[in-house]
Amino acid sequence: IVENGGHGRLGLAGARLDLPMLQLSTRSDHRGHFTFPPIPIDPLPPELVITARGRVLRIAPEKHVGADHTLTITFPIPEN
Repeated sequence: IVENGGHGRLGLAGARLDLPMLQLSTRSDHRGHFTFPPIPIDPLPPELVITARGRVLRIAPEKHVGADHTLTITFPIPEN
């Protein structure tokens, strides 16, 4: 996960990621990286919920998965 705010793109540590349909959750590490145990890819779960810095972002994973099955999420952080 990368945050996109006033300081450019940085890894977002400590974000909570939930796949509600599969009842799975994890947190991003100090570099903004995260992993889930193997999940079905056909079909992908319809929603990934990211909670960080008091904000919640809901995305459809299939719109963000790369050819190598990695997922890059840009989490918008408003500038102060």
